Amino acid sequence: MKKKDNQKQENLEESPIEKLDKNVISSEEVGEVISGDEVALAEQMERTKALTKEQQLEALNNKEKLAAEQKAKEEARIAEEKRIQEEARKRLEANRLREEAKAAEQKAQEEAKKAEELKIQEEAKKTAELKAQEAKKTAELKAQEEAKKPAATKEGVTSAAEPQTQPVNTEIKKSDEPSTFKRVMAGLLFLVFFAIVWFLPELSNMISKYQKSRNAEPIIMDGVSICKNSRTSENLDINTTAKFWIINGKMYKLEYIITTVGDRTEDEKELKDLNENCERLKLEAGELDGVSISCSLNNGTNITREKLDYETLKIKEVKAAFVEAGGIYPEFKKKESIDKIESKMKSSGYECSRQ
Repeated sequence: MKKKDNQKQENLEESPIEKLDKNVISSEEVGEVISGDEVALAEQMERTKALTKEQQLEALNNKEKLAAEQKAKEEARIAEEKRIQEEARKRLEANRLREEAKAAEQKAQEEAKKAEELKIQEEAKKTAELKAQEAKKTAELKAQEEAKKPAATKEGVTSAAEPQTQPVNTEIKKSDEPSTFKRVMAGLLFLVFFAIVWFLPELSNMISKYQKSRNAEPIIMDGVSICKNSRTSENLDINTTAKFWIINGKMYKLEYIITTVGDRTEDEKELKDLNENCERLKLEAGELDGVSISCSLNNGTNITREKLDYETLKIKEVKAAFVEAGGIYPEFKKKESIDKIESKMKSSGYECSRQ
């Protein structure tokens, strides 16, 4: 039977069976299937099912392998982003610590300078008091000596040989010499004049403050309060401006403008990093209501603007990720007193004025 089937197969020029995968079905097996060999047909079906299962398992393994590769890539990407964020946070923290240390050092130097000035003033004041006391004592001693001189002159006059002419001379001498009262008053006037000259700067300052208080300009309650602060790092100049929009002395909108100026060539990398941090902050703030960020880098100058509109701002939504990305957390509250805000800003080294 197999020989007959083989002969039939050879006589066929092209048969659909020839198009089957020869690695799966042999020519003899095809003949057995055509001839109706049920055993061969069953065996072939089992082999086909087994092969299909293997293909399915292989496809499943390939799918799982692909999913594992994609998961590994995603985990690597997330880890890289976390690493970049952590580096940015550490860099910002280091900059903040350097700034705080520098501010503390400057404050300590200013306090030491003030203490030295106060010490010098105290010493000068004590010296002036001692000199005044010495002058007073000297004046009193002179006054006492001058008070004794008329009495001695009088005794000498009574013991003189010519009683008629001597009293006349004594009266003339007595009228020419200043009295004790006049000497004491002259000493006191000298002390008063010395005190006025010594404390003249302080008196001028007090008079100036009094005049300013009398001629004080009206306080602006509607407009913009602008507070500025400047500092310098190792190679960069950093200027921070905070603008507070106020109505009836209450704040309702705030804008921070941080301008960093460096050398266009030497500080290119650091300025570029600052601009990239600003762009990441801009993405972080994209989903926050009432917060808008803008960035610019041009000719060695990086400018970061952060606007907070307290009319629509939801402070609870401003999370740690925003601050870690370089954002300024809104520490002030809506409708907070501008006097209180300016007091806080001045204590942090800012100079404020209203427009």
